[in-house]
Parts: sequence; C-alpha cells; structure tokens
Amino acid sequence: MSSLEPVPDELKHIQPFIQRGQEVARADPIVSYFCKYYAAQLSIAKQGTSPATQSYLLNLLDTLETEKAQLQGSESMSDDTTACAHCTQFALRIFAKADTEDREGKASKATARNFIVSSQFMQVVAAFGELDDGIKEKMRYAKWRAAEILKAMREGREVVPPSGEADVEVQGGVMGWPSPPQGQSPQIQQGPQGPQIQQGSQLQQGPQSQQGPPSQLGQPQWPDTSYHSSPQPQAPPHSYTPSHHTPDILPSVPHTNLHTTSANHASISREM
Repeated sequence: MSSLEPVPDELKHIQPFIQRGQEVARADPIVSYFCKYYAAQLSIAKQGTSPATQSYLLNLLDTLETEKAQLQGSESMSDDTTACAHCTQFALRIFAKADTEDREGKASKATARNFIVSSQFMQVVAAFGELDDGIKEKMRYAKWRAAEILKAMREGREVVPPSGEADVEVQGGVMGWPSPPQGQSPQIQQGPQGPQIQQGSQLQQGPQSQQGPPSQLGQPQWPDTSYHSSPQPQAPPHSYTPSHHTPDILPSVPHTNLHTTSANHASISREM
C-alpha cells in the first residue's frame, strides 16, 4: 500500500475511512481499496481549495491508481455489484460478531468498537449508490448500541443485553432491528484514541453515485472476514483474487472510476 500524508484539517471527515482502509489493507485489499475510494469521493464533493487538500487528494488518487493496478484480476475491480456485495458482507460480519457478543451478555469496549467500525464499513457501501433500508437501519442501531454500551461502562453499570435472540443474516438487508430512541442516533467522531461517539446527532449519508447495485444482492457466500486491526499493514499482493464464488445472478454494471482532469481538479467518470 502506498503511503499517504496525514489527512488535512479540511478533510477530517474522511479520516475514519482512511483509517479503516489502512487497518484492513492486509486482511482484505478489496475492502481497503474501496474505503479509500469512498474517502476520495467525499474529498471531491468537499471541493476544498487549500494547497494541503489539493495535495492530499492528488496523492490519494495516485494511491488508488496504484492499488487498482495491483488488484487487477479480481472481479470486484471490474464489476460494481460484486464489489458492493463484497464490502457489504465484510461490514455485516463485523456487525454480526458484535451483535452476537452483545446479546450473549458478553459486551465489552471491543464490542462497542466493532459496532462502530461496522457502521463505518457499511457507510463505505454508499460509494456504489444509495444504501438500502436494511443497511441504514443496521448503521443506526450499531451507533446507538455502541453508545449505550460505552455509557453503561462509563457509569459503572452492567450492560444489559438487548431483548431477543441474535438474528443476523449476512446476505443483505435484514429488517426488524430495534430503532434507537428518537434523537439518539449518535454521530461517530474520530479522536486520538480511535472512534468516539457523540449523542444526539442524526445519521448523515455521504454523496452517492448515480448508478449502483440493486438493493437485493442475492445470497453470495464469502469467507470469514472478522475484523482485525493491522496498525502496520503490508502491501497487497500484485494479483489478488478473492477466494469466493460470485453467483451468476449478479448483473454486470459499469465500474466507477475516479481520475484527475488537471493538476488542481478531480472528477468522477464512468467506464462503459
């Protein structure tokens, strides 16, 4: 993985996605790439004009081009629907792990962190288009539940497991999750000690591409992608092919591409 400069102040909102991408660079280069890809989308939408922002964005785009070349051969790099399904399943596995621990009465700070990072990985799926209702609901629930766990621990109270049994299907949007109390959808902020939560903020969605996969992604089967932080990830292999079978029912759609049109301007185009 190419090295990136520190995120400038004007682009602090992309810090969580850059950090997640760096952490999983070794475990899953595809997810790592699309975390940074989504960060680039947010950076472009920001339209920052400071020299630091322009320099960082150009460096980020160069990094994406390098990693894209290294990942050639993966279907996720040529088909948006496959990539969307891959990133979605990765996020949902982390969510499922946290939810299972929580419902079994084993919640810890690590459980809260997994809820937080799962919501951030789910947000990355917005790079492919509008998030379906199941993903949006899980994001709200994950942020709210993380806040509840951390609040209980901070106050020295026992973390009371949510009612009902775990019912996590890692194949798409599963509805029926408890909704957070009104006005208590927390916003995750990135602090020096990792993700932090601020109560009372509404969930905000990032910019969305014009074309994305359908809300129903079929039932692809993916390998275990339990979240493991890697502070010093190694560069991904030059030829990476996921060890999963992609169902024939997933349609082929044009792949989104980021590129620079001049030294000081970036835009999004479609490769048809």
